[in-house]
Amino acid sequence: MNLRIVFLIGVWLNLSSAAVGSAVDLPAPDWVLQDSLIRLLEGDSPMSLKNPESASLAFQSGYNDFSRYRETRSFESIERACRHFEKAFLLDPYNSNYRRALQSGYSILENRARENREFRQAVLLAERRFRLDPESFGYAGHYLLGDSYLQLDFPAFAESHLKRAREWLTQDLAAAPQENRKELHRAMAAIAVRLHAVYVAEGSPSQALDALEIALAYADPADHESLENRVGYLERWLFWGSKSALDLEIRVNRAIREGHYETARSGLDSLALLFPEPGEAWVEIIRRKAQFHFQYLQQPGKAMEMLMPRVLDDELSLPESGRQAMRDDYVSMCLIEGSRRLERDDRLAYTFFCQGAAVESPYRIRCLMELFRLSLSLPEEAAYWGERVWAERIQLTEEEANRVTLQMAEVYRRLGDVERSMKFYRVYKKGSSNGPVE
Repeated sequence: MNLRIVFLIGVWLNLSSAAVGSAVDLPAPDWVLQDSLIRLLEGDSPMSLKNPESASLAFQSGYNDFSRYRETRSFESIERACRHFEKAFLLDPYNSNYRRALQSGYSILENRARENREFRQAVLLAERRFRLDPESFGYAGHYLLGDSYLQLDFPAFAESHLKRAREWLTQDLAAAPQENRKELHRAMAAIAVRLHAVYVAEGSPSQALDALEIALAYADPADHESLENRVGYLERWLFWGSKSALDLEIRVNRAIREGHYETARSGLDSLALLFPEPGEAWVEIIRRKAQFHFQYLQQPGKAMEMLMPRVLDDELSLPESGRQAMRDDYVSMCLIEGSRRLERDDRLAYTFFCQGAAVESPYRIRCLMELFRLSLSLPEEAAYWGERVWAERIQLTEEEANRVTLQMAEVYRRLGDVERSMKFYRVYKKGSSNGPVE
């Protein structure tokens, strides 16, 4: 994967503006082209006769409303300003001041529409801005317009504008000084992530994977983990190599986003039928079904029932990475469910923590810590769980290890084992609980 990233970075950074190639021009949706101002700008309707004097009066009224907006942040003011600016522009379309004022007003209204998730209105305003002056629309304008089209489920239009945004940004990167490139790199990563979403919606996992690798190349290191998780997910899609599986995945994800959990459950059951034999894809589907039952359907018992046989059956032919992932899921579920039960039923919580502690996983130490804490009133049991925690203390923070060491000294004091108690206490006094107890 790293070699692919290096290759893609090299290609992008060495593309000249002439070599980038234009994004495919697509006709806008009918509801966009029906806008009267866009029809005028496209030349489909005759413009009003030029009237500079009336245009100037309209512009002044718009400027007054725009100034009022800057003082009060009243959106009624900016809407009135835009109406005046539109009138001024239509009466004198060659006045650059009127054009720039109208673009500024539209930009403010577009941002508000996006914040309110009114993406159809955002698209309409962005299309107006684009037709007013395509040359100054820039990568930010194309990026926002592409994202709005994506939110409206128009992936082809989204792709067209996102590719234009990438072209603009490639040119800006080539001319930018080194100190300004960090922000442009973040913008390039954001565009690549949106293109990834477009290709997922279109059912093109290999293109979606390429887009994510480009995003990884440009993204801030803090974002790498989430992007790498997406890369792994897409690689599993490609491993499955099934268009029908991909379609089901898309439908399941959409159903979860929209809260249609029964539809999502049915989709996951159908997905399981495509891969009935144990293997990498089978493991991922079982894990996905268990997580769905645990997280969305609030059925922890059902989720753990799905994972338990696979976690305990060493004879089952599974990839070790998949088996370990199931173990980690199972222990995490035990820990979460045990923590949920603590206030209402300590005994049931204790049972969940015991189940998690019995499985080999990095998360097991958290179950052991809870068991040790719950048993502190019973010295013999506390000593048993405390010794198990102590054996895996390397996974604890220094503060946690020191606290466990002091508690173990107290547990053995209560048991009458003075020698053992003093040894733990001496380790605690040294200020480092990573040393051996001799």
